[in-house]
Amino acid sequence: MSETDDPEDTEGPGKGIKQVMGDYASGLMSDDVIKGGLAQIKTMSENIKGESAFTIFQDADENNTIGTPTPMGKYSSSGHLSDTVPQGKTIVGDVHIHMDDGLPSAMDAYELARENAKNDNFEERIVITNGAGPGSIKYAIAVTDRDALLNFMAANPSAAGVIIKDANGATSFNDNSQIGRDYQDDVSNYKATHSNPNSVSTDSKELDDAAALYATQRAYAKMGITMYQADGNGNFKPTK
Repeated sequence: MSETDDPEDTEGPGKGIKQVMGDYASGLMSDDVIKGGLAQIKTMSENIKGESAFTIFQDADENNTIGTPTPMGKYSSSGHLSDTVPQGKTIVGDVHIHMDDGLPSAMDAYELARENAKNDNFEERIVITNGAGPGSIKYAIAVTDRDALLNFMAANPSAAGVIIKDANGATSFNDNSQIGRDYQDDVSNYKATHSNPNSVSTDSKELDDAAALYATQRAYAKMGITMYQADGNGNFKPTK
């Protein structure tokens, strides 16, 4: 799926670019080739207790093949993106598993932006959280505003100024960057307007999770990226 497909022109109600990219993620995850790769990385993640991944290739007819499923450790960079691209195909995205329950990480989004800036066919990442366990949650992050993405990458050409890792290797936005400051402001503003005045504490996990989702969506939008979550039927829809 490339820019020339111009999903903004798709006819029908609710069929703007965000809907189309959600449909695209749903289609990828129902493809037998992708499902076969997913089964392999689930087994890998169970064995190593960490992330595993594979790249997705397409030919001119949008037939999918995958790179070598790769175990990658607890937290990882996109080493699997070094796969040699088969002749006549292009990388369009990837699938990887998180062993925790978190949202697609700041580094997940930054790497999507970085790869798309180099190759506009690379539009989507599927991130499965708690992916090797029961009740795994499937997310997709997809490029829906390439102009915003290119502007973001021009201003932030290195992940070092935008992303930080904690002692365990988990990534988040650097509070000293503009997007990091905006993220923290959005978390604070959400909590201030959504806390229950009758509650003893405004630091409940439910409120924390909702604030993180709100701030993450806004941060990714600044990067030209939209986040989706699969419903019970496996259909990806923009998170709310």
